[in-house]
Order: sequence, then structure tokens, then C-alpha cells
Amino acid sequence: MKPLFRRPTRVFYGWWMVSAAAVCQFLSGGLYNTGMTVYFLPVSRDLGLGRAAMSFVFTLKSLESGFDGLLMGFLVNRFGARTMVRWGGLVAGLGFIALAFTHDFLSFVLVYIFVLSMGFSAGSNHPLMALLNNWFARHRALAITLGFVGDNIGGAILTPLVGLVVLRAGWREAAILSGLLVPAVFFWVGGLIRDTPESMGLRRDGDPPGEPGAPPLAAARPDAKRVRFHDAADFTTRQALKTRAFWHLAMALGLRQSAKTALHVHLVPLLVWKGIDETSAIWLVGLFSLGQVVCRVSAAWVADRWSLTGVAAIASVAGACAAAALLVGPQGSAVTGVVFVLLFALAESGNLSSWALIGDYFGRTNFATLRGILSLANSPFAVPAPTFMGLVFDRTLAYTWALAPVAVVYVLVSGMYVMLRRPVKPAPSSTAPSSEGVQAV
Repeated sequence: MKPLFRRPTRVFYGWWMVSAAAVCQFLSGGLYNTGMTVYFLPVSRDLGLGRAAMSFVFTLKSLESGFDGLLMGFLVNRFGARTMVRWGGLVAGLGFIALAFTHDFLSFVLVYIFVLSMGFSAGSNHPLMALLNNWFARHRALAITLGFVGDNIGGAILTPLVGLVVLRAGWREAAILSGLLVPAVFFWVGGLIRDTPESMGLRRDGDPPGEPGAPPLAAARPDAKRVRFHDAADFTTRQALKTRAFWHLAMALGLRQSAKTALHVHLVPLLVWKGIDETSAIWLVGLFSLGQVVCRVSAAWVADRWSLTGVAAIASVAGACAAAALLVGPQGSAVTGVVFVLLFALAESGNLSSWALIGDYFGRTNFATLRGILSLANSPFAVPAPTFMGLVFDRTLAYTWALAPVAVVYVLVSGMYVMLRRPVKPAPSSTAPSSEGVQAV
């Protein structure tokens, strides 16, 4: 006799998309986002650069990712995440290899910004965020966090290994090894990616297809193409740009990015300034990334059940406390370093919740385009703060007068998230709205 109810055994394919994103982010974080912090002092010594100059180079990637955000958003909507991940990985790999053969400031800047940074922007951040937003609605914060927490796991595991290679073999050798690894993994992962659940006859979050008001699904077939979709509840790009919430969010993201980038770019130099040797500082960077794994997953669980804006506000307060810990902590104390990196990890737990607000407020139809516009709007905030910190150190041989403004900015951002309000769509659509609504914050 057959059972009346059979428990499903197949895992919703959206969670495989989360796994694919996590693998790409593992390399992106370990070799590039966090990984480049261990290059800071060796490259500055090799090329004879001051900390202000190095800060300017490493923060230009934020400006680049903002200016190419519109282009990447268009390309993701046009070609899909699968294609972008593969080609972006190839460009990033070539960027690492080309970086190893630079011998002056100008060539280093050009390769770093226009090849390496652009490759990761095209193959990692933009397409993967849009991909997970396509596959999830109710569990959006958790899915995006689990996918992008690979960045932090990579920072905890790969970055210390990269640091050891940099210190023992040289930063050029480390860059070449990274350049060989990235395209191989990204091409493999790209083969697993499907851009929308509709392309496989599925719905977001693994919901059954027979619910009232459910949109028609594409027939699942091995050669299924990417299905274009439009949810009547979603904002158009023009509608989103006319809301106060969009520009309020842009300002909050921009200010938060300025404070975060200042601490992140100078992560190893800050620890060395507090009297911690360079090798120990590299291991503390690993602890920082490991702490983000726990903090971000916990924050996502809370955000999906409580408030995306609330989590982002609390995380910003932690960022202010991290800067304060460096200001008041005793010199040469490992405890100061540990407290700083753990508080900074807690501050970073609000990052993905902040970006998830785009999908939560405006829907998925134009997510990649809106994210690109927001990246463009907030990218100019990222450049001045790290460069200012470098200038302060070059002139005073200390970071004291640069850390206080970082703490103030974090507090300001916390208040902005508290005051952020959900936008109201200006005019109802004539089409029946989809049942795939998003949770209120």
C-alpha cells in the first residue's frame, strides 16, 4: 500500500544556486576582497609607495565597481548570471597574472582597476546577488547571506594561506597562483547555474506550482533557456528612482561603505600600528573573516524574522565600537586586536541585509539594474575615507585622528537605517498581482 503522503527527497535547486554563489565568493573573498589586504605592505615596500597612495589604489576598486554597476546590471539582465560568472572569472584570472608583471605605480593601478577589479565585479558580486534574488523571496536574506558568506569563509581559510605565500615566496608568485585558480573554478561553477526558477519549471523558495495566482511556469527541459519574468508587484526602474526610500537607502549604503572601506583597506596596517606583528595580523584577518561567518548567518536569520533595517542599524553601531576599540585599546595587546576584528565582523553582518533591501522594497524584475545604480551612487563615498586615513598616517605616523570620524559615520548610518521606510508603488498594475510577495521589514 502506497503512503498517502511522501516526504520530498529532492533539494530545491535554489539551494544549489546558493552553493554555487558560495564557491565563487570563497575565491573572491579569500583571494581578492579580503585577500588583497595582505598585499598592502609588501606591494608598498616593493613599489616604494606611501600608505596614502596604496589606499588610493585599493579604494579605486569601489569607484570602479560603482561606475561599471550600470553596465554590469544591464549585462546581467541581458545575458544572465551563468554567462557573466564564466567570463568574469576569466578576466579576473588574467588580471591576477598581469598584476604579477607590473613594476611601477601606473601599470599596477591600470591592471588592478580595469582588469582584476572589473573581472570580479562582472563575475561575482553583481550576477550572484541578482541570481539569488531571482530564486528566493521569503528566504531572501538567508539565501543571499549563505551564498555570500563564502566570501568570509574564503577570508578565514584562503587569505592566511595567501599571506604566507606572499611573505615567504613573494606577492607576485601569490598573484600568479590566484590567476590560475580563479577561471578554472568559475567556469566549472558556471555550468551549474540556472538564472531563474522558471527556466526549470519551478517557483521561488521551492513553492508548489499550483497555488492560486501563481504565474505560469516554463516547461522544464534540459536545454531550457533563461526565462524573462515580470512580477506586477515589482517597481519599474523609473518608479523606484522616484521614491524617497531609494535615495535614502543610497545615502545610507554610501556612508556605510566609506567607513567600512576605511577600516578594511587598512586592516593589516591598523593592527601593525597597534603593535601586533605582521604575521599575527594576517591570522587576525582570518579571525575577522571567520567571525563574519557566524555573525552574518545569525544576522540573516534574525533579519528574515524581524527586520532588515534593524539588523543593519545594530551592525553599524558595532562598527563604531570597533573603531573605538582601536582608539582606547592598549598598545601591543593581542586582546585589542581580537576585540577589534570581532566587532568589525559584527559590523559587516549588516552588509548583505542592506543590499537585500533592494529586492525586499522594489522586487526582482529590475534588481540588477537598481543595484547597479545604487553602486554607482554610493561608490564615490568609498574613495576619500581610506585615502584620508593613509594621509593621516603618512603625516603623523598614527591613525588616531582618522579613526574618530569613522566611528561618527557609523553612528550616523545607524540612525539612517532606523528612519528608513518602505516605499509605496505609485500606481496599481492592471495585471493581477503575483502571490509571491515579499515580507515586510
